[in-house]
Amino acid sequence: VVVEQFFMWRVYRLLSVHPIWSITHVVGAFFGLGIIINAMRQLLGTAPMTWRGTTYRQNDEARGVTAERPRDATIAKSPRTKQANA
Repeated sequence: VVVEQFFMWRVYRLLSVHPIWSITHVVGAFFGLGIIINAMRQLLGTAPMTWRGTTYRQNDEARGVTAERPRDATIAKSPRTKQANA
């Protein structure tokens, strides 16, 4: 990190930007790394994924376990369902 910070300090100076802004590069790199690790966990199935109230886990599907879905809450909130029932 120290070598990278030294390099970025020089690059920012070369680009006529105040070198103190090079610190934001390290902060942004940590945020990006966190996003990538979270995406990898979801892709590998070690982290649950929730979309529209349904929680999916890749490992559960392999074992034959179905996803849990609050069906009544989803139907009650749907505007199309209200029109169809009227």
